[in-house]
Parts: sequence; C-alpha cells; structure tokens
Amino acid sequence: MICMRCGRDLVDGNCPSCGVTLPPPERTQAPSTGETLAQGANVGGNAGTGGLGSATTEPASTDALIGQLINKRFRIRSFLGEGAMGLVYRAEQIGLARDVAIKFVHRHLVDSRDRLLRFEREALALSKLEHPGIVAIYDYGQWNDQSYIAMQYLSGQSLESLVKSSPDKRLPLAETVRIVGEICDALDVAHAAGVVHRDLKPENVMLADPDKRVKIVDFGIAKIADSAVKLTREGDVLGTPAYMAPEQCAGEPIGPQTDIYALGVILYELLTGGLPFKAPTVQALIFKHVLDDPSPPSEAAPDVHGALDEITLWALRKRRETRPASAGALKARLLEALDQIEGRSSDQHRRKTGTYAATRAERSAVLGDAPPRAPRIEPEPAEGKIIAVDHGAAGAPDAPTTHLRRAGYRVVRADSPAAITPDDEKAIVVDLGAQPRVALDALAPLLADGKLSGLPVVVVGPDDAMDEMSRALALKIAAYVPRSKLQRRLLKAVRRATRR
Repeated sequence: MICMRCGRDLVDGNCPSCGVTLPPPERTQAPSTGETLAQGANVGGNAGTGGLGSATTEPASTDALIGQLINKRFRIRSFLGEGAMGLVYRAEQIGLARDVAIKFVHRHLVDSRDRLLRFEREALALSKLEHPGIVAIYDYGQWNDQSYIAMQYLSGQSLESLVKSSPDKRLPLAETVRIVGEICDALDVAHAAGVVHRDLKPENVMLADPDKRVKIVDFGIAKIADSAVKLTREGDVLGTPAYMAPEQCAGEPIGPQTDIYALGVILYELLTGGLPFKAPTVQALIFKHVLDDPSPPSEAAPDVHGALDEITLWALRKRRETRPASAGALKARLLEALDQIEGRSSDQHRRKTGTYAATRAERSAVLGDAPPRAPRIEPEPAEGKIIAVDHGAAGAPDAPTTHLRRAGYRVVRADSPAAITPDDEKAIVVDLGAQPRVALDALAPLLADGKLSGLPVVVVGPDDAMDEMSRALALKIAAYVPRSKLQRRLLKAVRRATRR
C-alpha cells in the first residue's frame, strides 16, 4: 500500500516520509455497479468519488452530517465516499429539487488564508467550464469552517468499472474511439480555459446514464490541493503513477500535453487490456514513465492495427512538445484510423461529421499534420570527443568511459564536475558515483551559470534513487541513464543528445 499524500510505500501502515498513519484499505461494494472499490489508489491526488453515483458504503463516523442544511441551499441525504481531497455526500438542492454531490475538502488543504483564496480561485475557474463532457460545478463556499464544492450528481458507471467487466478488459474499437474522442472534446474546452485535469484516469471518467456519454469528474480539483499535498522536497509528486507524464513524475511544470499523455495511457489500456508500464513499487513505475519507451500496443494485443500503434505512441512521447498539439488533433487521427481500419471513405465520413475540407490543404488545417514517427536511432560510427566524469572508475568494465571508448568516442576524463573545461566536445557524461548528492551539488551551479557551453549532459545514476533522478531531470539534463541499464542505454542517450 502507498501513502495517499506523498506516494511512498507504507511500512506497517506508517509513511516513513511524511509521518502519516493510514489504516488498511477498506474494500466495499458500489451499489449501482457492484464494483469493488479500494481507497488510497493514487498519490496525493483526488481519489474520491466526485460526482459519481456509485460509492462506498457509509461509515458510521459520517452520520453527523446526514440531514444537515448547508447554507440554506443543500440538504445532506447520504454519504458517498472518501478520498484524499475530502468527504463526498449526496444532497438535495433546495428549491430546485435536484440531486447534487457535495465534496467537503479536508481542513488541512485550506488551513490558511492563502490556501483558502487559492481554493476559491480554482473552484471559480472550474465552475466556468461548460461542456457536456465535464461534470458541472454548481456552487462552492464555506460552511461551519469547512470548504465545499457542490457538483452535478451522476448515475452510471465509471470507465474503470466498464473495463474491468469487459472481456479481456478491452473494449470494441468503435467504442474505444468514441469514448476517447469524447474525452478529447472535454479536454479541448478545459485546456482553452487554462485548466489542466492533472489526474486523468478511468476512475475519473464517468459513463453517465442513460446514453453512456462521457463525463469527466474532479476536473482540475487536484490543483487545489497541490500546495498542501505535494511536499516541498524535490521528487515528490501529485497524481496517479500509472497515468503520470514524465514531466509530472519529475516535478516539472505541467500543461495540456500532460493530460494528453494520461489519455494515451488510457487509450493503450482500452486497446490492450493492460497498462504500458508495470512495476512493483511507485518509484520503479515513475522511473519507467521517465526513462522507458513503451512497447507498441500490438505487441500486447496482436490484433491492434498499426495506425493505432502510431497514434498511441504519439501521445506517449517522453518530450511534451512532440506529443499532439491538442486533444482535438489526437481525436482527428483516431477518426482517420477508424475510417482506414473499417474501410470507409474518409471524405464521406468527414462530410457526415461536419469536419470535411474540400482540399488537402484545408483538410490539413482542420486535422493538423500527421503524427511524425519517432526518429529511429541507427547505429553509426561514433565521432567527436566526450567529457566523462566517472569518479575514479575509468578502467572498470561498467564505467561510462569504457563503453564510450568501445563505441569509438574520444574520451576526455575529468575527476569531478568542477574540473570540466569544455573545448570542442560533443557532450558531457557524468557518473554520479557512490555519492550522487555530492556530484549533483557540484554539477548544478555549472549548469545554472552556463559554464558548460550549452553542451548536452547525460547523467548516469542509481536505479532506485528517486530524489537524485528527479533533481537531475530538474537541472534540464539531456538524459538520465540508470546504472543497471548502462550498457544498453548510454550510447543511445549520447547519440540522441548530440543530435538535438
């Protein structure tokens, strides 16, 4: 089990990082779907039920609010669930006689004036999002010193529940494209308003009754808790690890492409019945998102068409600027692929859907450029000099200098980052050695002050040192190579770095 606040593995129910003590996860039945729910599934984010109609069984400790009148507007009827953000109740809006879901935010998330103002600012932004695919925010405010958000109450089924109940945990292609396309429509509206979801996953996608149309819940609410949940140490993260983009894993600023990456993971899951990355721990999973390239979906499910491989891997690119420019661009390519696979005339389908453009230039303006394939790094003779900092291990078989010289590079060795004197080299390779924090302390000011002449820096470090990896990536290095994968990845990382 992992800590809901900081993502560290718990030890006997206690978090060694932030000191939180959590009970074992409670597993209860959702009355409307029969789905088994587990609390504490994400890292520091919003694991609650949001506007969902299905929820956990009401615990006795929540009885106190049942029947209460909230600001003369909402009458609490029943308890729905609890997540990292707070408690969620079903209520009736007085005067309108409609059901709503009310989320009472945990007090520690808004325990200062600054955080309260931030909560109100973010809630106001969310309330302005108007789209059929986004759960509506009706009201927000304070009651008995507690902050709350009142939102649309939904009955139906989550995408997570639908996938779990489907054969092989996969959906038919047409249904997959419809669902992902409707998510894209909602994301485009939110991104245009400057709102990023931050925790997009099947659990937060509702298929509402009666027509099973997409409704995204908890849209952007994770940002309200960001300053309180995410600790100040480098390397702490906010989100659900299985769906987190590399920049989110590294604690870097996020944007629309962060949501697109998460949607790429969802697309992969719907096509194959599994996730692109799996690992035994949160830290190992985060490393995979940052460092590993996903396999094409067709390797996990051979019946997946090559066009879908290309689109899915496009959304899962490591560098955000190489992902689709918008969710709409991703949807357009999915529709094109569906036309191709089902043998329909693309132009006829576009006329029916209202996105037909008469000329190729006009069609390109509507749909965007085709997703470029990831450049293939072909083996080639190594040329140029490389500065290598390997802390006295130059002659060891697994030292970076050994691999670089075998590949044909001329290596100029430095005993420490401070001894680097760039001349006509192509790149710098730094092995963090036995004292990675000391090495990073020496490297950071050189990068910050521009003393490395803009040369790309490839860092070799421990496999399981989350703090060191996150800090190295925050320094805007070209690549981080885990020591256990040095032989396979070092030369590839150097070639990529020197080609940029």
